Amino acid sequence: MIRKITRFINKVRGSDETTKKFWLVVFSGTTMIIVIGLWAINMKTNFRNIGLTKPEPAKETLAEESELTKLKAIFSAGLKTIAGKIKEKAGTQRQISVQTSEQNFILESLTKIPVTRIP
Repeated sequence: MIRKITRFINKVRGSDETTKKFWLVVFSGTTMIIVIGLWAINMKTNFRNIGLTKPEPAKETLAEESELTKLKAIFSAGLKTIAGKIKEKAGTQRQISVQTSEQNFILESLTKIPVTRIP
């Protein structure tokens, strides 16, 4: 089994670029489907465990409404904060200032370098 996989990998390595891209897409898609499937199974089991203890229906609707209003308040506050930060950043202009120390170059005291001609 491992030899077959190794041969297949070596065969793909030696093939042209279009074949390599094809197998990249196939294996990436397969991996994505597996990960999403495992995630969905995990979410299903988590929601099934939550549903084991069911409260009274009347209280459930009130609790859902209060949770919904809490979520709306949280998300609206977050969106207001993000919008304020974006407006703050969009309104400012960036300035770059380079501050250097005063440099005084005196070329007279330097030794002369002989000129070398390149053939």
